Amino acid sequence: MEFNFKNKICIVTGAGAGIGQASAVKFAQSGATVVINDLREDICKETLQLLSETGCEHYGIYGDISTAEVATRLVDETVQKYGRVDVLVNVAGIVLPGTIMTVTNEEFDRTFRINVMAPMMTCQRACIHMKEQGSGVMVVIASTAGILGVGNRLAYSTSKGALISMTKSIAADMAHTNVRINCICPGTVNTPSMERRFQAMPDPVEAKKKFLSRELNGRIGEPDEIAHAVLFAASSEVDYLNGSIITIDGGMTCCTQ
Repeated sequence: MEFNFKNKICIVTGAGAGIGQASAVKFAQSGATVVINDLREDICKETLQLLSETGCEHYGIYGDISTAEVATRLVDETVQKYGRVDVLVNVAGIVLPGTIMTVTNEEFDRTFRINVMAPMMTCQRACIHMKEQGSGVMVVIASTAGILGVGNRLAYSTSKGALISMTKSIAADMAHTNVRINCICPGTVNTPSMERRFQAMPDPVEAKKKFLSRELNGRIGEPDEIAHAVLFAASSEVDYLNGSIITIDGGMTCCTQ
C-alpha cells in the first residue's frame, strides 16, 4: 500500500514507540516532512534513528501536550519552521486500570487530560492554521474500548468514547473549510505499552492467551497495520472521508463468540 505525502508537513504525537512511531516512519517513507512529539527526546531515540534512515526531513518538539503551553507550541512552532501544517495525528495516550468502584478522581482526571484534553488542544490550534491555509487533515487514535467499553478500564474506555464524539463534532464545526478529521479505533495492538500491561498482570502468559482467545483472527494487531489506516485516513485520495470512525480490530467488534 503506497501513499504520497511529498511536500506535506505531518505532526505525530506519541511518536516514541508503537502506533505513533510506526505512523511517523510511514509518513516519512511516503515523502512527508515529519514533526514528532513525546514527553522527552530520549524516548524518541529509536524513532529518530528510523526517520534518519528514510532520508526525510524531520524535527522533534518535546514535552507534555496535556499542558496548553506545549500543545500550542507543538503546532505553532511547526508552522513557524515549515510555513504550514498539513496533517496532525494524535496518538499520545495512557491506559490506567480501574473500575467504577476503584477509580480515583485523580486517575480519571489524568486520563482525560492526556487522552482527551491534549488532542482537543492540538486539534484546536491546528484547525486555526489549517483553516487559514485552506486545507488540512487531523487523525485521532481512539480505541475499540470507546465503542464497547472494557472492564477495569473505566477512565480509558470513557476517554476513548469521548474522542469518537469529539471527532464528529470537529468535523461538523469545520464543515466547508476543507479541513477534515477522522478517528481510528484499533483493537488490541502489539505495542510496548501493551506488553507492559501484560507483564504487570498476575499471569502474563495466561493474560496473553485470554486476549488471543477473543481475537477472530487468532492474533493481535501490529503497529504497522494501524499506521497504514492512519495514512489512509489522512490521504488526499480520500478527501470525502470526514468525521469517520475507522475500526481496525480483526473483526472483534462486529460479532461475539
